[in-house]
Amino acid sequence: MAMRNAKALFIREEDAKSLKEKMLLDLQETLELNRFPRHIICFDTSNMTGTDPVAALVSFINGEKDPSRTRLFTIKHSETADDYTAMREVLTRYFTKKKGGEDLPDLVIVDGGKGQLNIALEVFKVLLIASIDAIALTKENARHDKGLSQEKIYVPYRKDPLLVNPRSPLLFLLQKIRDEAHRTAITFHRKKRSQR
Repeated sequence: MAMRNAKALFIREEDAKSLKEKMLLDLQETLELNRFPRHIICFDTSNMTGTDPVAALVSFINGEKDPSRTRLFTIKHSETADDYTAMREVLTRYFTKKKGGEDLPDLVIVDGGKGQLNIALEVFKVLLIASIDAIALTKENARHDKGLSQEKIYVPYRKDPLLVNPRSPLLFLLQKIRDEAHRTAITFHRKKRSQR
């Protein structure tokens, strides 16, 4: 009986692993990524009326969150920290440390629109990082509430955003990653504000 249960568990785990691998392959094909997105990171910034600006990075390996790779950033140039300035600072700080090529992600997601994506691409160009794919993901009208809403996926090679079916498992994965970055950034921002 124990052997049969162990075998059934092994089969379920292998099926789940295979399903995640297929979803990541679909992600690569749909977004026309250069690399298989095994390691995905997502950046989000948070501030309230310009005070205590912060950012968070979350990391997913094979579709699963890796808490050990979460990074929190206090924006150093807070007097001018609009979303674009904050995103540029955080991306530059993070990738300057990673420039040697060790442990670079396959895909970077930035929470935001075309402007945030262009900031990421600009940072990659300045730092001579050519091997990483990048996209931007934003909810319609910047909503971060629960429920189905049309997401916009900005990719470097398209003028207009990709619109993916709100019920798509691929979109669910991207939302899960982005929402985790958003939650982490907001939690860190609240903590910083409470320390004043």
